[in-house]
Amino acid sequence: MNTYCKNNKCVSLLKDYFRCNNSYECQFNSYCDKKDNVCKKLFSIKDDEEIFERKGNYKNFDEICKSGGYIKNNKNNITCQTLYNINYECDDDICKYKSKNSKLEKTINENCFCGYNKYRKKYCVLGNGEKEYIEFLNIRKKFLFNESYIKKCHTLERDTKEICNELINTEKSLYFRNFVKNYNNLKIKALEYHRIKDSEPCVKNVIFGYNTNPVIPLKQKCPKYSCNSSIPACLLGYNPFTEKDDITISLNSEICAVNENCILSSDSNQDDFLQIMSKEKIIGTCSIYSHWTGVRYPGEDCNIDNDCIFNYECKNGKCSGINEGENCTETNECSVGLFCDKDSKKCTKQKSEGGTCKEGWDCQNYLACYRGRCIKLGILKPGVINNEKTSPFPNGRRELLCTTGEMDYKNGYCTETKYNDGWIKENKKIIDDNGYIKCDYNEDCIYDNGKETIKKKCGCGYNNEGQGYCPLPSNYTKEKWNERIKNLANIAKNDCHSLSRFNCYLQNNLETYKKKIKYDKDTVNAHLFYNSISCAEKMFSSHKYITINFFLLFILYFIFKY
Repeated sequence: MNTYCKNNKCVSLLKDYFRCNNSYECQFNSYCDKKDNVCKKLFSIKDDEEIFERKGNYKNFDEICKSGGYIKNNKNNITCQTLYNINYECDDDICKYKSKNSKLEKTINENCFCGYNKYRKKYCVLGNGEKEYIEFLNIRKKFLFNESYIKKCHTLERDTKEICNELINTEKSLYFRNFVKNYNNLKIKALEYHRIKDSEPCVKNVIFGYNTNPVIPLKQKCPKYSCNSSIPACLLGYNPFTEKDDITISLNSEICAVNENCILSSDSNQDDFLQIMSKEKIIGTCSIYSHWTGVRYPGEDCNIDNDCIFNYECKNGKCSGINEGENCTETNECSVGLFCDKDSKKCTKQKSEGGTCKEGWDCQNYLACYRGRCIKLGILKPGVINNEKTSPFPNGRRELLCTTGEMDYKNGYCTETKYNDGWIKENKKIIDDNGYIKCDYNEDCIYDNGKETIKKKCGCGYNNEGQGYCPLPSNYTKEKWNERIKNLANIAKNDCHSLSRFNCYLQNNLETYKKKIKYDKDTVNAHLFYNSISCAEKMFSSHKYITINFFLLFILYFIFKY
């Protein structure tokens, strides 16, 4: 670094006004002026002045010019010049530019390119006098004239408009990472302007990588919430991108209608977590409430045949299916209230409590299959073995048989969790009067389940302190944990298909969904609502919710899992 080869030895790059043969002998932010054969600073030649560095194979003539642009005349001489587009669109492949004082017009044929737009249009390369180009030029100068940056760059890397690899690999500060993100984004807006003009929003992200390298602080913190009924959206978030300042989120619980959710941007290719951590501002918008699972089984609502599994007929707004006594291969073919008997290969009525079964779907919706019999949910106490190969449901979920709704799958037991004493003592944790422990974002909270220690992630609460709390263990308010499982069983006493007994009620029954959220709020999500602000209580404990993984991970997990 900071050297060039002279007489078969690496020697230090030349300072300004030292004699040179080519630009690679000069410091990284300088070039070799062939008029005087000395090193001079980049961006030092004024408009209308000629550039004499042509023999050093240095490609970025524009960076020699103060304006960041140049033209070639008929004699192939290079002159610095500020140029503005006369015509952005170029169907005839001719791009026209005018100079800063409008005395000069220049036609450049090779500057016309097809853009990524739905109009099949061609556009001209941006002139160096345009706003987007000047913004990139300014941040490019900040990089080139920062001595602590360029000392890590190899002299041959000056030919590109990239930030040198060694600097990116070694400089990990939050400020620099945010600088790199802004640098890349401004570069794309300026140098790829002709290709992204009039394109769809995703083109910048997918084709050119705009805004796809999020800057996330090394020490992430929970956001601070506040209620603000005057904001024009259901949610406004701000991320200052510093280690010391807080992410703030304002909520307006009054703006969405009763049948709407508050969601983040749907046109971004980032998930919700990255939107919060990588964008300076985020905005929530109201969207019509919907919980379609994608697959609609016999008996569920439909509009056309394609809505239904296997393209079964949509008849009178309901997906049809195979009737009782008819041949089948899988339960998803049978109508509501039926399962596909593995022995007879016919659709058969679901079994009542105490009936024989082979898997959970054989039993009525509010029951599960345990040791060959249909039994109620939530009746196996902690420590009871629950490791049979035939699970209550084909996708697992044996924890629904436990009184606590918790299961040690590794050892095959229903469990009850409690905080780990050693973890509390070692980390000087304090359990408050309500059973909660404060924690930092993404910190592991440690528990005992009677057989071994387990980890659960700290959850960011909806409070104005930016405080996270560990999920409550099930040995606190035991009756509520059991009520939650029994509520799921009550929800499943429905006319849903056997395979969607915990999901299809979400399509039309808002009150049932709100009841489920209430039981989750008292148990698995209690730490999120502890000391929460009033508008968050209103937004997140009813049917309205925000699909933000960062602070609704547990809510969404249990909604879709159950």
